[in-house]
Amino acid sequence: MTCVRNDVAGFLRGSRNGWRLVALTLALAVRTLAGTDCTVLQGRVLDARCQLPLPLSHVFLVDQARGTATDAQGRFSFVHVPYGGHRLRVTHLGYQDHVQELNLEGCDTLRLAIQLESRALPLAEINVRADAERLEHLHVPALVLRTAELQRELGSTLAETLDEQTGIATRSMGPAPARPVLRGHSGDRLLLLEDGSGTGDLSATSADHAVAIEPLVARKVVWIRGAEALLYSSGAAGGVLDVEHGLIPTELLIKPTGTVALLAESASGSLGGSARMDGAWDQQGWMVEGTWRKAGNMRTPAGRLGNSGLETGSLSTGISHVGDRLRVGVGATLYESSYGIPGGFVGGHPNGVDIELARRNLHVEGDLRPVRGLRFLRLLGTFSHYDHAEYESSGLLGISFDVLSAEGRLELGLPARGMLAQGQIRLAGSWRNFASGGLSHAPDTDERQLGLAWLEHAQLPGGWHIHGALRGDSRLLAPDRERVSLVVGHIRERSFHGLSAALQVDAPEWSWGTWSLQPGGTLLRTWRPPTVEELFSGGPHLAAYSYEIGNPELGAETGWLLEAGVEARVTGLTVHLRGFRQEFQNYIFPSFTGRMSPRRADLFEYRTVGRDARHLGAELDVNWHDPRWRAQLGASLVNAHLTDGGALPSVPPASARLQVVRTWRAWEAGVQLSGTRAQNQVYRAEDPDALPEACTAGWLRLDLMTGWRGVLGGRLHQLDLRLDNALDLEYRNHLSRVRSVMPEAGRNAKLVWRVWV
Repeated sequence: MTCVRNDVAGFLRGSRNGWRLVALTLALAVRTLAGTDCTVLQGRVLDARCQLPLPLSHVFLVDQARGTATDAQGRFSFVHVPYGGHRLRVTHLGYQDHVQELNLEGCDTLRLAIQLESRALPLAEINVRADAERLEHLHVPALVLRTAELQRELGSTLAETLDEQTGIATRSMGPAPARPVLRGHSGDRLLLLEDGSGTGDLSATSADHAVAIEPLVARKVVWIRGAEALLYSSGAAGGVLDVEHGLIPTELLIKPTGTVALLAESASGSLGGSARMDGAWDQQGWMVEGTWRKAGNMRTPAGRLGNSGLETGSLSTGISHVGDRLRVGVGATLYESSYGIPGGFVGGHPNGVDIELARRNLHVEGDLRPVRGLRFLRLLGTFSHYDHAEYESSGLLGISFDVLSAEGRLELGLPARGMLAQGQIRLAGSWRNFASGGLSHAPDTDERQLGLAWLEHAQLPGGWHIHGALRGDSRLLAPDRERVSLVVGHIRERSFHGLSAALQVDAPEWSWGTWSLQPGGTLLRTWRPPTVEELFSGGPHLAAYSYEIGNPELGAETGWLLEAGVEARVTGLTVHLRGFRQEFQNYIFPSFTGRMSPRRADLFEYRTVGRDARHLGAELDVNWHDPRWRAQLGASLVNAHLTDGGALPSVPPASARLQVVRTWRAWEAGVQLSGTRAQNQVYRAEDPDALPEACTAGWLRLDLMTGWRGVLGGRLHQLDLRLDNALDLEYRNHLSRVRSVMPEAGRNAKLVWRVWV
């Protein structure tokens, strides 16, 4: 076992050229399998009114599941497209979707000039689809943010970037270790992916562990809920967040293109940037990218938050062979970060804790389509090595983690069968070797998991759409040795087996006066086995201000979600209203006992428990626009409590956001009000002498923003300037573990500039 571990770790750490050799070998080996089809599709996307090019338009061959983005001159190209009929879809933020039927003949080059109309046109003019598809499903995906939108909200972390989206909050222990919270769920109930695969980090296990994803590299973020989420996880009660990095090229570009981005913030003195280049030779595509960011201690209206700085850097590269039927590629990422955890208060280390982490990922992917009897066949594999060390102010190592993980997935696209369409089967397996050192008392453990998922979409007469999913999982957790701990209990091998399922219904649209209404609903059963930390932890965790005690007798957690909603549309206005109820049996969480540990008198004690719980909530999204103005209103409410009474810990308060933006040609400027209600429903341990979780007051914050997007010097530029917390309001985030010491960031000027070259 040790030899294998050292060999794998050595490859991931030290072999700088090994993965390149693997990629080149795979590309050359499969090149002869590609067909000799020489059909080429080229085109240009223009603004229909002013005839200017539209860079970064998304161009998608629907039946081939191939997509690309236009360059700075609005051009795109697909090579080796199979003969026959195809459907082309073109989308761009602020414009109506364009759908076109094509017929390609052998050895032909088809050139198109596509003109997109402003989104101000009535929606009724674009609702028609030849196959009766709707413009947007009610639940899948719940959120899609692309590059331009992400830049406007870009923050130091992924959580900060997404924080203003309806239903999303941020859990933090300072600016660096922040993680998204969806509908009150985080940890393993919210699955974070990068390019469809796990990151290999430990951000789900503790609030002091950062997410090892650099938001500057995100090209798209998708929040998946409902039936489709079961393709990725059986226990993601909050859904799946997939960050599209584009590590492995999927299309061949006409010429090399790239982007350069810079970010600066005043509250922390943050400065960062990224550079990426994509290109192709013959039928091989490639990309290379690097990022760097550094920030000091965060300024708040009450002073500086000590030991809250961070420094991160990443390098990524990928190569792929792209044929008319076969695509295969490999990519590698190196991500390193060092950041501080504030201290100096009750439960915290006197001078804080410094954390250093490194993530090395190797991602392999192959896609063959069509295959006899299948729409596609796809293979994915990810290998990860994650190092994590926490140091006291004296320089002594407090705790460390070393995690090796591998996961593989086989995806089969099922052909249409009668009313069934877009079905998919996924077989996934994963392995993780968890090792810890220093003051950690969690045993070295091997984890193995196998899952099989089946998803089907059905189009019924009358416009009904049914989505169903079924998934079975098996997980084995095997500590290095069996023993009885006086703190934790009987530590031994545990195995878990369970089923999850989903039924999702999108009803046909119907009219009510000038309004178009589309209701829908979801019934979802989740199943989540406990993690290594929840079962076997038993010792101090200085960076988390806690003495953590697991429970090796825990069973699996199950939950039922019932969600219903409606989408209402009229010219220029769209309203989404959703309500949900989740019932959990054996809901697993760390119970704050409210007292210091008898084994470590300077740390609060947390014990892992499993109790029945219930989540109730509602979400509202309102979007209005005309040619010069747009307005967005979002509000969300979550009430999470134990079935036998009392609130659950760390439940986000009700929140709302109103944004109004005015546009002038390439410029826009806006104002935003965001805030929360007071959170007085807090967790209290069963011990009557225990301290309850602290309440948090409500707040209302003002943000100002302006931006410009246009062509300068033949290059597309996007410049965004924000003034967050313009009135320097002192407020506290209820999900922050340091809120008792310092409020959130004060007035913060943020500048983000990106150019496409």
